[in-house]
Amino acid sequence: GFCLTPQTNYFQAFLAPVLQTHLHECEKTEDGYMCLGANTGQNMFFDVNNFEPLIHNDGYRHAVEMYTRFIMASNCQVQTAAGVKCDRKTAFPTGRCAGVISMPGTMTNLLRENGKYTIPPEKRMDYVLEPGEYWGRRKVFPGSRKVINWNKEGRPLEDCQGSICPLAKDG
Repeated sequence: GFCLTPQTNYFQAFLAPVLQTHLHECEKTEDGYMCLGANTGQNMFFDVNNFEPLIHNDGYRHAVEMYTRFIMASNCQVQTAAGVKCDRKTAFPTGRCAGVISMPGTMTNLLRENGKYTIPPEKRMDYVLEPGEYWGRRKVFPGSRKVINWNKEGRPLEDCQGSICPLAKDG
């Protein structure tokens, strides 16, 4: 499964793209959207004007469900059952991680040859690689194709497009 450590900041990596906000009002242009307007003061957890919670919606539930699926398919199931702290740093070197979610500094130590948390050569499948090809790959955590529409009553979860997702890239 996926190797990760169930920490608040990792949950927020799932939550932020769904509850995506933009700090400035956006205007439609020929090339898409330009978000240089007034500061919106938008917050994804509570309304800054009246402290109304903003977490009781389909988007927050969607992020919780995605995160739960990753946790259920992660190293946590084996490590926690064995009475061991669920941790990507200890799970990754076993060579049984289909992927890993980690912060940049730790990720470097997971992927770098002879890194502090890397998979030892005897557990890697280097023989399937072309000469000079490196076994580790990195990708930026993706956004979400579904986001909260903050401008509609009930804040529904909608496809990421146009004015509700003005800074979206690649669909």
